[in-house]
Amino acid sequence: MNTTKKHKGYIGTMEIDCEDNILCGKILYIQDLIMFEADDPKGLQKAFEEAVDDYLATCEEIDKKPDQPLSGTTNIRIGQERHRAVAIKAHQDGISINQLLINAVDFLLEDKSVTNNIHLHVQENASAKEKRNTIDVDYNDLGNPFIDQFNGELSGNTKTTH
Repeated sequence: MNTTKKHKGYIGTMEIDCEDNILCGKILYIQDLIMFEADDPKGLQKAFEEAVDDYLATCEEIDKKPDQPLSGTTNIRIGQERHRAVAIKAHQDGISINQLLINAVDFLLEDKSVTNNIHLHVQENASAKEKRNTIDVDYNDLGNPFIDQFNGELSGNTKTTH
């Protein structure tokens, strides 16, 4: 079982090392490698906190700025079509692309499962091109505004139903 704990803004793993029969962990998302270990869960939590405190004290002693876990910025590759759809939607909503993506991430972090059920519906009298481009997407009635906002923007004839 792997889990994480937080202390003073730092995140540490809590792991079981079955080979050495110990509990161990490391501080995540910093350039420096800081590891810790203990014999029991309470000891591991204490070892993590001590490792963070020692790291911060050592950085102060040697006049080094401590690494901060995660900068708050990230670069994602979503492809040109998605990028265009995001830019259009952000413009339509009067917000920045950054704010649109923050809203989408916040929604996902609320731990709502989004299942994409795609069903092909073809009209009897539709042309071959219309038959290729017409799909009906049902997102399990979640009312997800971040999925709804891309309605039709990527494939042209996409319909979202609730």
